[in-house]
Amino acid sequence: MLTLHDHPRSGNCYKVRLFLALIGKDYRSNFVDVLARKNQTEEFERISAFQQIPALTDGDLALWDSHAILLHLAHHYAPAWLAPLSRVGAMHAWISVSANEIANSLQPLRLTRVVDNAEAAHHLGVSEALLDVPGMQQRTDRVLRRLDRRLADHDWLAGTGTPTVADIACYGYLALAEEAAIDMSAYPAIDAWRAHPATAGLCAAGRISRARQRKTNQKTREKTWKPFRQQNPFPGPARNPTCSAWPSPRWSAPPWKPSTSSPTGRPPRWYSTSCSFRSSIR
Repeated sequence: MLTLHDHPRSGNCYKVRLFLALIGKDYRSNFVDVLARKNQTEEFERISAFQQIPALTDGDLALWDSHAILLHLAHHYAPAWLAPLSRVGAMHAWISVSANEIANSLQPLRLTRVVDNAEAAHHLGVSEALLDVPGMQQRTDRVLRRLDRRLADHDWLAGTGTPTVADIACYGYLALAEEAAIDMSAYPAIDAWRAHPATAGLCAAGRISRARQRKTNQKTREKTWKPFRQQNPFPGPARNPTCSAWPSPRWSAPPWKPSTSSPTGRPPRWYSTSCSFRSSIR
């Protein structure tokens, strides 16, 4: 059976949990307490060479990086989620947008909204004085506008008639954009893409993911989540009327509709010298 090494607040882990639920693939969830540095062990390094989550073990194969995991799952268990040969390049190009442009803009901006500046700077590996929130906002707006133009002309990112792995890859943090204090009404095509009728079954996928998450260790999770819940209490169904299956605010993955979840990683490797986003959650 597949084993997903996971943290419930990670948007990248959410992508994998969601995809596993969508394709109906059974798996075992192993909670990795990154706040307690449980990913920084020799044992976990044998699973994830860069001590990152999510990580997946499939038989004797161990993978890390959410996008590599999504592609592995699609190739082996759900080929319908792969673009046809004529669109494979486009699919990979938009997966790269998730791994680079979104990860260097929206993802860190969201972090600055769910924790205070000192904590955000700590996780981003910079001093608080160098925390460039206005720059993150500008990069995020630029990325979202380009995504919006793409989706204004295409139902799905790869230009296919059905969603592909590229849509799952980019969706993870776009679903959480409101938590970064972004008004998504300024990006109508993205908003329409997030509410596409083809995603109607994804609230059920959120329920499946939530049921799996309850199997993780309660005591460890309470210690991990309590500080974040104090700083950023999760909204309830009244604030999210678009999804009747809104999961429990404590341990679940967010559904396909806009929702909240708060990633946190191991400092100080969120950025390399080339500003490529690096963390223990990918």
